[in-house]
Amino acid sequence: LQMNPTQEGRESSLLRGVESVPGLGLNSEGVVAVGPDTKVLARGNRGTIEAIQVGKNRYGVQRHTEETYSLIRRLLAEETQFQRFGIPPSDVLSDYEAVRKAYDAVARRLVTNILGAANLLPD
Repeated sequence: LQMNPTQEGRESSLLRGVESVPGLGLNSEGVVAVGPDTKVLARGNRGTIEAIQVGKNRYGVQRHTEETYSLIRRLLAEETQFQRFGIPPSDVLSDYEAVRKAYDAVARRLVTNILGAANLLPD
């Protein structure tokens, strides 16, 4: 599942420096509509809303930047949703490996942008 910034997203402090965000489609959750005071900052390649801004400094992101190889392996061992949907664990791991480097770089950029928007980065 690819997350692509909208024009407003590219101009936002949240997605500054982010062209697109690779990801894993491990569930079918997604936002499809927002209120009138909400800016859509990014959409997924399935049309879902993946990042929003409400007001000056309130953001929402439909992304798990905390995903790591070991976390995914643990989820695969513990969760039954993958078996329910017939997703082989090996497919999930190979999909993650294919996007891991880019995903990790974007995750670091998002966290840095969030901390910067909250004025929590050292000068």
